[in-house]
Amino acid sequence: MLLALAVVFAVGCVKKDPTTDIKMKDVTDITASTAVVHAKASASGGAEIAERGFMYDDKEPAHGTRVRCGSGTGEFEATITGLEPATEYMVLAYIIDGNGDHVGTHYIKFTTLSN
Repeated sequence: MLLALAVVFAVGCVKKDPTTDIKMKDVTDITASTAVVHAKASASGGAEIAERGFMYDDKEPAHGTRVRCGSGTGEFEATITGLEPATEYMVLAYIIDGNGDHVGTHYIKFTTLSN
């Protein structure tokens, strides 16, 4: 009986894994060499977001350049600089928490302006 209570108690106290969510919102203020990117990070279950930011590239954003934008939950943005004119880029948002790296499931494509 005591063993059964211990098992019930242990199962009832299992800590639920934190859930994090990262979403791209949009890309604004696009020029020939810059763009402003926007996203939102949220967490539940006690997850603390230690780092958040964006990854971008003209071929594969998940392996592209990272731009760090602080930590914590909420909306955030960054200005990406040094882009090539008249080039299509893909950008996605990422976060890092105690459970590792999390990358958004959707990216946004945008094309820089011509000179």
